[in-house]
Amino acid sequence: MKNILAMKNCPHCEPCQQNPLHLHEKIGKLLNFYWAFRKKPSNNIKKKNNFIIKYENFVMDNFFRLLLLSKIAREQKATPKPTLDNISRVIIGEANKINQPLNIIYCGRLQTRFFSTLVANKKVYFERLPTSQAWQDYPINFDDKDLLKDILRQKNIPSPKGKGFLKPSKALIYARSNLNFPLVVKPQTGSLSKHTTCQINNEKDLLSAIKIAKIVSSLFVVEEHITGDVYRATLVAGKIAAICLRAPASVTGDGKADISSLIARKNSLVNKKSKLLKNPYPQIVVVNESLRHHLRTQGLDLDSILAENKKVILQPKLLQIAGSETIDFTDDINPRNIKVLKDTAGLCDSAVVGIDLIAEDITKPFTEQSFAVIEINSLPNIDMHHFPTAGQPRNVAKLVWESALLK
Repeated sequence: MKNILAMKNCPHCEPCQQNPLHLHEKIGKLLNFYWAFRKKPSNNIKKKNNFIIKYENFVMDNFFRLLLLSKIAREQKATPKPTLDNISRVIIGEANKINQPLNIIYCGRLQTRFFSTLVANKKVYFERLPTSQAWQDYPINFDDKDLLKDILRQKNIPSPKGKGFLKPSKALIYARSNLNFPLVVKPQTGSLSKHTTCQINNEKDLLSAIKIAKIVSSLFVVEEHITGDVYRATLVAGKIAAICLRAPASVTGDGKADISSLIARKNSLVNKKSKLLKNPYPQIVVVNESLRHHLRTQGLDLDSILAENKKVILQPKLLQIAGSETIDFTDDINPRNIKVLKDTAGLCDSAVVGIDLIAEDITKPFTEQSFAVIEINSLPNIDMHHFPTAGQPRNVAKLVWESALLK
């Protein structure tokens, strides 16, 4: 316990800064026991009827009004301040372009993720994206990775072979009989790759990875590793708005410079492009213990000189805060792959959907390669398409507002 208290951040959450006590997740673990015995979804995902939707809208609209009238909350005109996250900035920036009134909701001095705007002369409240109501209830629990896996399998949408478990012993038996190494273990709920372990090549490492996942979630998922690159496809109103390849932060040697110098050179180029794109949050590589540790696993350190054309991964997690790269592929995706993405988005009662997938070559049909949908996001980070590391920027915020204002 003393060792945990002495740690500033959880090593399994890095590069995200997270208290190692994980109090929020431990409270959530209590709810996991209910989900462990939930019924599996049927092939027919039921949609809410209009009466229930109107009732929920009425209740939640008045809830926000009550907070504002009681002065518990207040509204302030939204401006794209540098202190805001990039998702908020691109949404606010586009609202200003089209003269769309937009306010941020504050609780005291605390800025929330909620906004208010006018649609057809009616005040509406939303979370982060104007197509997502603040109380949105989806027919699928996107964050339940095992449940989502079941639904994708039922709909014949390619996804990694695997299953969710409560007990490590059962997971081990299942892996021996049904899966092939390498494997991936992840908490059943969660984001940003926290407590996720990839490239597991033996049973000993599998059990260690399960222990790491169970720190934050009683339930965990074991699945096969899919070969290929990771892509994020964002669909608005059922159509492809943008798709980008997400690559881990890396440097390539020239036979002269050490890794520290290569990182500095890389960050300088990223900062220059970010200024051109007016991106206040450039995807620079931060040198921290997580990065140093990953270099050590490769027998390297910051003083190591890389041979010419030798590429080294600096951070394996595909996070913008870890300096990951985003390369636009919107115009290159194969039409058959587009259909898979549209079918996946069709499962989600949401105007904006972010789909993470793995493919060896996004330009080729999914039937001719290793290809799998791995995750669905109901509030995707659309800013990655506005500020790609390479390729054409895509104004997804414009499409989001157009969809929201058509209601």
